[in-house]
Amino acid sequence: MNNINWEPIGINYKVFKGNFDGDGCNITNLLVESTHQHNEGGLFGSAESLLCNIIVYGKVDVDGYYAGTGGICGELIGQCNNCINHCSVSGNSYMGVGGIVGQLSGTITNCANYGNVSGKYASSSNVHVGGIAGEGYNINGSTQNIVNCSNFGIIKGSTYSYLGGIIGGPSSRDIAVIENCVNAGNFDGGKYRGGIMGYGTPKSINSCYWLYDASNNAGCQYPNGGDAKLTYSETYSFVPIGNACYISPDYTKDLLERLNSW
Repeated sequence: MNNINWEPIGINYKVFKGNFDGDGCNITNLLVESTHQHNEGGLFGSAESLLCNIIVYGKVDVDGYYAGTGGICGELIGQCNNCINHCSVSGNSYMGVGGIVGQLSGTITNCANYGNVSGKYASSSNVHVGGIAGEGYNINGSTQNIVNCSNFGIIKGSTYSYLGGIIGGPSSRDIAVIENCVNAGNFDGGKYRGGIMGYGTPKSINSCYWLYDASNNAGCQYPNGGDAKLTYSETYSFVPIGNACYISPDYTKDLLERLNSW
């Protein structure tokens, strides 16, 4: 895309409502830079659709205070499947900043983020920042599902940020379902940091794994940074030692059996 500033598909209150299949082709040199407070940031801005098989490289940097920012899509009502983001993603927004989707109302499946994700907000309001999705948004009781996804990028946030390896957090209780996800990204800053979810009460977190370092420099101890007392089914942390890691707590045999059959 020759590093020419790209106008996301679906902005200025015009929502993209068609389906898009990228056919696995690489979109390189994507550049999205905007200071418009109401414009979403990403390859797509605001979409009510199915987005699939998209691979992007580049940079997304948006100061959209009232809009989400993501590598693939800023705000999505629908599905995002088989997408990979290599863009660095930075947003000044309380609507959510994510490697794949900024604000999600729907499902993300089989997606991976390799870009660093950074979120902040100009005031003391909280911003959700996540490797896959920033914020899960409840529309008429809808559930946000993130399944078979992985994050490898650094998650960074300002003082009031909620940082999550997979999702920053949901907008309300019991609406987020996260399954079979892996976070291998580090954390930098933030108010709360969770290996899988930064803050909030999920509906469920199952069969998820994340890197955790005792010094808190390379991850965090609990899947949910906002409520360490919650329990989660089949959720494990990897404690990195140099270039290797071991599993904590002592679920080694059980986990290896599950990974072998995954």
